[in-house]
Amino acid sequence: MGIAVYLSHVGAFTYRAIDPVSGLVEHERDEIYAGVHDTDPHPDTVEVEAWEWVEPDELARRMASEPESFAPWLTIAFHAFPRLLTSD
Repeated sequence: MGIAVYLSHVGAFTYRAIDPVSGLVEHERDEIYAGVHDTDPHPDTVEVEAWEWVEPDELARRMASEPESFAPWLTIAFHAFPRLLTSD
């Protein structure tokens, strides 16, 4: 995303999800890292089609109303690591 930031490992989880359209299966272990950055990212347009800043409450609302729009791991990580969503 074109940023440099110190990251801390905060946890991990394993999940398995089946795409209802293709039938493809994801079965992964995801490592979660967190960091703080206070400027807009500058992603490589070859790798990133779009991005936006979203407040945690808005993201939760969107994940609940449009679950098919999000990767399965995001919902798991979002609910498993809520402390990462505050600036405390």
